[in-house]
Amino acid sequence: MSELNMKYSEILEANRKLGNSLTESAYPISVLSNVVVSPLKEVLEYNLRSEGINARVTLGSYDNILQDSAGLPDSNALIVFWELAAIVDGAHYRVNLMNQDELLALESRVRRELDLFFANASKARLVIFNRFSALVFTHHEIRPSKLTLLADNLNRHLADTVPSNTILVDLNRLLAQVSIGRAVDFRFFYSSKLLYSLDFFKAYAGFVTPCICSAQGKAKKVLIFDCDNTLWKGVLGEDGPNGLEMSPATPDGSIFREVQAIALDLARQGVVLGLCTRNNLGDIEELLQSHPDMAVRPSDLATIRANWDDKASNLRALSEELNLALESFVFVDDSPFELDYVRRCLPEVTCVQVPELLHEYPALVRGLSALFFNLSLSSEDSRRAEQYRQERLRQGDRARFSNLTEYLRSLGIKLHVEIDNEALIPRVAQLSQKTNQFNLTTRRYTEPEIEALVRGQNSTVFALHAADRYGEYGVTGLAIVTYQEPAVARIDLFLLSCRIIGRSIEYGFFDALIEPLLRRGILELKASYSQTPRNGPVSGFWEGLGFELTEEHGDTKSYRLELQRYNPRKLDYLEVSFG
Repeated sequence: MSELNMKYSEILEANRKLGNSLTESAYPISVLSNVVVSPLKEVLEYNLRSEGINARVTLGSYDNILQDSAGLPDSNALIVFWELAAIVDGAHYRVNLMNQDELLALESRVRRELDLFFANASKARLVIFNRFSALVFTHHEIRPSKLTLLADNLNRHLADTVPSNTILVDLNRLLAQVSIGRAVDFRFFYSSKLLYSLDFFKAYAGFVTPCICSAQGKAKKVLIFDCDNTLWKGVLGEDGPNGLEMSPATPDGSIFREVQAIALDLARQGVVLGLCTRNNLGDIEELLQSHPDMAVRPSDLATIRANWDDKASNLRALSEELNLALESFVFVDDSPFELDYVRRCLPEVTCVQVPELLHEYPALVRGLSALFFNLSLSSEDSRRAEQYRQERLRQGDRARFSNLTEYLRSLGIKLHVEIDNEALIPRVAQLSQKTNQFNLTTRRYTEPEIEALVRGQNSTVFALHAADRYGEYGVTGLAIVTYQEPAVARIDLFLLSCRIIGRSIEYGFFDALIEPLLRRGILELKASYSQTPRNGPVSGFWEGLGFELTEEHGDTKSYRLELQRYNPRKLDYLEVSFG
């Protein structure tokens, strides 16, 4: 059941059950506010626990934001409700009665407090901060009031000074989504400073959940469309190419053309876009290539699965082809039968039905964009479809070789290792947030955290760029090494993108770390493996390199390696260079 349709008592009970069932480590979130926001705790925990994140939300003291921020507990995320109506007691009516000097003094005070807060919160992994809003009290205005102008000025200050670990939430958008009448209950505001309603907190939790999912590596990655009556109106096999509607010149056609454009925009932001349809592959390829009204072209698609097999089997095959987990898939189809079958066979896939009222379809697909939200965007995101097209060519070529080593040698794989390159910070952070399979510890890092590691004296960030004769893989490997003891280093993170698994690149990358570490005087290297539901295939990686197991506690194993005794693999089909 969606939390949007649940009563508060139902959310409480469902959240309790989820909390008892999850075994993952707790994900602490602190909420600081100058108004009462107590319903948010249960709603947000329920949302995140439904996504497999074992959230533990703690509410700070009422109207004590600065003091609480100075002594923040260990939180992965920090959410702040700094309400304009409560910056001074009765601000929602008192501000409009202030003279210019009083207004300037109040604005200056709040600016100083904001700067102090963000200094206190500089080490938080993720800060979610609401923009100031006067809309609840000023939506009837024709001429902007002093309260509205104050909100505008403070928001400009936020835009100019907010640090990179912070996401700003536009409260006015949420109020428009919910409606002011449903978002606010003045009875409780005047009696107990609880300004917002349960409906508002549901919408707010829904808005911030993708941000936290991204930080935990749980953002969706793959968007798969059916074709007939999903990407266009009509059935290709019955109506023919000329009978399909996707032209902006017709009412229904304009809807499907808009949906294609939204999907195309997502693909250019790094979403893996594909098709899964009961059609002949040749007919689909011809239509995509030549139909004048198509917005989506073959070059925009990472994969096409067009045959007469059932959709669940095809989605499984796509998961194997792309080497991406089904949990990261969103599947859009017009058929309730097809979607019900996929839900029963593959409950981990998020299924979305084309609405019966077609005019609701574009808004539905726009809403899906939140599922794919990424905290970090890099230049490689726009090249995702091309990278998967290159991979299909590689796999097609693989069939010509009976020996894997000869095939890998034919690829001409080139590895380029960048050390502490600040230009790669967004991509490096993104890799840590998205990679789940070949990831020995699955630690997640934000851009500010990566920046601190790159610039720090006690850490080194190694970024791996890979390419072969088919094209660029891009930055697809990451190792973070820290130095805490003389002559001893620790690998805090070692990962490879799923797109380069199966080429033994991990051994070439690890070998590339050794020389810089020896030059630094490192004699002993420590590492660990933390088991997750996704990284089981790499459980023996450290042992395979000659690491010695030193400790085992629960799902975590600790290792050590004497570097001078390490024997590099020296794979002759990997050419390694340094930046």
